[in-house]
Amino acid sequence: MYRIKEIRNKVGLTSSLVAQVLGLDLRVYMMIENNELNINSKIIEDLCLIFGCSEKVLLHNHEEIDCLNLKDVNYNELCDIVHFRKIYAQIR
Repeated sequence: MYRIKEIRNKVGLTSSLVAQVLGLDLRVYMMIENNELNINSKIIEDLCLIFGCSEKVLLHNHEEIDCLNLKDVNYNELCDIVHFRKIYAQIR
């Protein structure tokens, strides 16, 4: 069971913004966030890039959430952040 909603709230993003960046309908994203829908590895990877956390943090309740506050970012800024995180992950 993933703790997507908890992490999204911690980083200050709205569910509609996360759904938009993922390219999902808000209703589908809400089902994912409420653990009502199984998600594939691509969505897990994208959520980790959006939130700036590892899958381990996304999955395990005992892992501390240490993510940037993204409360005031818009769609374009969040897409840029995700793009930068993808590049950084490739060069690490």
